[in-house]
Amino acid sequence: MRLFYEFRASDEIDNVSLDAGYFTSSKGYVSTRHDGGFSAGYAGVEGGNVSYVGLKYRYDKNTKLMVYASRVEDIWRQYYANANHNVQINSKEQLNFDFNIYRTLNEGASLAGPINVTAWSLASTYTYDTHKITLAYQKISGDQPFDYLKTSDGGYTNGIYLANSSQYGDFNSPNEQSWGLTYNYDMRGLGIPGLSVGARYVYGYDIDGKHLDANGRYGYLANASTQSEKDFRAKYVVQAGQFKDLSMQVRYAMHRFSGDGAPNLNEVRVITEYPINIF
Repeated sequence: MRLFYEFRASDEIDNVSLDAGYFTSSKGYVSTRHDGGFSAGYAGVEGGNVSYVGLKYRYDKNTKLMVYASRVEDIWRQYYANANHNVQINSKEQLNFDFNIYRTLNEGASLAGPINVTAWSLASTYTYDTHKITLAYQKISGDQPFDYLKTSDGGYTNGIYLANSSQYGDFNSPNEQSWGLTYNYDMRGLGIPGLSVGARYVYGYDIDGKHLDANGRYGYLANASTQSEKDFRAKYVVQAGQFKDLSMQVRYAMHRFSGDGAPNLNEVRVITEYPINIF
């Protein structure tokens, strides 16, 4: 389950669509139950129902805007905006600029404690034929982390759209800044259609949680640390035959944290997807 884009409620005006949703329970990826709740992932406290409303606007084929507002009962209210613009240089080259910003404030019973966080990122992607390179900057302003939802079984909802959110780390610690560099290559350029590879490096610094309440929900988080992550991936999508569109992906991450943060970690993920058309 994602916090945003759950379904489309209206598309009656050209280039404008309205989304809205209200959730009373959740089902995690590894759960068979449908009556789970929602909790703040880093605070580890369960809140009430979740609701959101959003507007998406396509100015033209190269420019898109969206704004959303959401509420997790008794935990936070969150506001989100995105602007995306594409510049077509020629038939092989293009530039893309993507800006995301969140504003999160505690609400109601404030079960996770005080929250006053602004998180934003700006990414610029240059594409040349089968090559794609992205440079991104991300900033967290606030003495709490940029937190997001998880389901009752502990699974996160993938509800974070910041540029440096990576395989393992999201670079969303209190007051953190981060830079990221990503390279992707489509192997059709070497005559292997369906195969793509990529690599990413993200470095985060200025993590400062010294103003956190040591006895609060976020009191365990890192203070005055840096972190970095290297990600590598390879993905193949079957191009024809009985298993057309079956995809297989291997991802490897190396995450390193200095100071009082989490331990160093290496992680391998193997992902297989196969779309099935029901209707």
